[in-house]
Amino acid sequence: MVLIFLIVIFLVLSAYFYYEFTMMRNSFKNLQSESENLKTDLLHLNQKYTDTISLVESKEKDRQSIVESLNQIGLDYNHLMEKYNTTVGEVLTLKRTVEIDDELLKKYSKFYFLNENYSPKDLASISKSFTNNKDIQLIAMAKFRLEEMIMAASSSGVKIVVNSGYRSFTEQKGLKSAYSQTFGITAANSFSADQGYSEHQLGTTVDLSDGKVVLETAFDKTQTFAWLKDNAHLYGFTMSYPKNNKYYIYEPWHYRFVGIELATYLYNNKQYFYDLDQKFIDGFKVKMFE
Repeated sequence: MVLIFLIVIFLVLSAYFYYEFTMMRNSFKNLQSESENLKTDLLHLNQKYTDTISLVESKEKDRQSIVESLNQIGLDYNHLMEKYNTTVGEVLTLKRTVEIDDELLKKYSKFYFLNENYSPKDLASISKSFTNNKDIQLIAMAKFRLEEMIMAASSSGVKIVVNSGYRSFTEQKGLKSAYSQTFGITAANSFSADQGYSEHQLGTTVDLSDGKVVLETAFDKTQTFAWLKDNAHLYGFTMSYPKNNKYYIYEPWHYRFVGIELATYLYNNKQYFYDLDQKFIDGFKVKMFE
């Protein structure tokens, strides 16, 4: 009986272990199959990742190429814009050079002759509040700078009065004749230009005073003269006939508009308009009205 029991137990255990083995084998096969499937999926994903990286790299190269192209376009644009601005500047400079009257910076005192028909363009009347109610004219830009200068002086407590400005060929002729009859020809020649040789005919020149000392050398003792000496250049004006000049007597009241750049040059270098060579002066013409 015992033997039979043992045989039965053996058979039962054998069947159990066979079943377990079979189940384990089937599970292994299932796991192996699942592993193969996962491996296939991983390879597929890896290939997809590789393809994606290649695509990204390709797109990055395209992006870099596009960026480089855009940068080059930007450089070309900037170069063309710079060239355009330079060309426009040259055209404007040439235009200003042509438009600005050559006569305005000529050394007219006993050097150049203005004919009787010459008249400056764009004459404008100076505010009568600055002229003791007289009708005095200058070319427009000189008039603008003059009034700007007078108002700046006034804000500093200094009074500037305009006693004369533009004079025509005929007016200068009459004035010179009157001076010659009053003071004699020799004396008149020392302080008054003949018609055609006066800076006043250019429409850029004024005689200034403090309202009290008029057309006298004593004007240089006034507060107005002291202010003009230090500030006139800031508005483009310079005194034409200093002491010991070789053209006329000392005229501390006589100021000519030559443009801020030239007037400032003269001030900084302690020189006067007639000290300079005409060719050098002409180089300032293009910026005369800036």
